[in-house]
Amino acid sequence: KPSNNYQKKALRLLNKLKLIVKDLKGSTGYKLCQRNEICALIKRFSTPALFLTLNLSDINHPLVGVLGGLLPEQWQQMSLYNCSLFVAKNPAAAAQFFHVVMCTFFKVIVKHGSNSPGLCGHSEAYYSMMEAQGRGTLHCHMLLWLHGNPNPQVLRDQMCEDPAFEVQLFQ
Repeated sequence: KPSNNYQKKALRLLNKLKLIVKDLKGSTGYKLCQRNEICALIKRFSTPALFLTLNLSDINHPLVGVLGGLLPEQWQQMSLYNCSLFVAKNPAAAAQFFHVVMCTFFKVIVKHGSNSPGLCGHSEAYYSMMEAQGRGTLHCHMLLWLHGNPNPQVLRDQMCEDPAFEVQLFQ
C-alpha cells in the first residue's frame, strides 16, 4: 500500500502502463489480459475439462530435418548430439515443425469447430499459450472445454446423492 502522495502517483502510473503494454508479450499487462480472457471463458463455459501440456520432441523427429533441408535418411544417420545441434542452428525449421504438429493436433485430436467429436469429445472452447523452454524449443499449455463436462458443483451434488456414482467415478 502506498504511504504518501508520490507513491500513490507512481502506482497510478504503473497501472496505466499495464494497459499500454498489454500487447507486449511477457509484460504484466499482457499476462493480465490473458488471465481476463481465461476468466471470461470460465464464466461462459464453466471449468475446463482438461489442462494439457504439449512438449514436442523436435530433436528426435525427422520432419525437423526435412523442413531444414535434409533428406530423411540424412536425419536418421545423425547422432542425437548432431540432431540437437541441427535444431539449435535451425530455429525456423523447429518452429515450422511445432506449427505443423500443433495444427495437426487441433485438426485430428481436438477437432474444434467440427461436427464430429475429437479424441476426448466435442470441443466447446480452448485456450492455448505457446512458450519457449529454457533450451529454446516451443511447447504449448492448453485449457480445453468439452461439451457435457459437468461443473465441479454438479459432480459434488451427484456424489452426495448417489454413492454408486462416486464409486464409479473414482474406479
